[in-house]
Amino acid sequence: MASIRERNGKFNVIYSYTNEKGERKQKWETYETKAEAKRRKKEIEYKKEMGSFVVRKCKTLDELITEYVALYGKENWALSTYEGNVSLINNYILPIIGDTKLSEINTRFIERYYQSLLKRRAVINPLNKTSRNEFVSSSTVRDVNKLLRNCFEQAVNELQRRGIPVIVHTILGLPGEGQEEVFATMDYLNGLSSAE
Repeated sequence: MASIRERNGKFNVIYSYTNEKGERKQKWETYETKAEAKRRKKEIEYKKEMGSFVVRKCKTLDELITEYVALYGKENWALSTYEGNVSLINNYILPIIGDTKLSEINTRFIERYYQSLLKRRAVINPLNKTSRNEFVSSSTVRDVNKLLRNCFEQAVNELQRRGIPVIVHTILGLPGEGQEEVFATMDYLNGLSSAE
């Protein structure tokens, strides 16, 4: 069975499936309207019943991040990390670049996104109605970068597991990073099998 959940003005169709390893997984697909979500829910239930169901692949960053949080975040993050990452996603990623097609995301796109974040007003904390900084800080941009990098890394790992070749691009020298962080990023890339 599938279910529909509204989140951030969009509608998610949530269902379970069994992957190639025989593991039971949960999948979230995002739709603009409730009617689209209802059609997809009916399609999933019908195809499951008929035995011809195939899991859809992510097309937008919103879909990828939603799947990443559902499959990776919920199992691997501590509660405080989960809450912090979901807050970053909902405040600084999805509203700004969530609708972007994955095929349009490249190094230049991400670089412009990070620069634009530094010029955005910081989100006000709903508990105390204040913000530590007037604008998004470089440490918040680094946190967003870490989250997106891990999301893309998980996607790369899945593609490699399936035998699909992957090319990796990265940005060296994010705002506020020193030489030590740049070298750490280079060492990290050298350790990836996809960077060979």
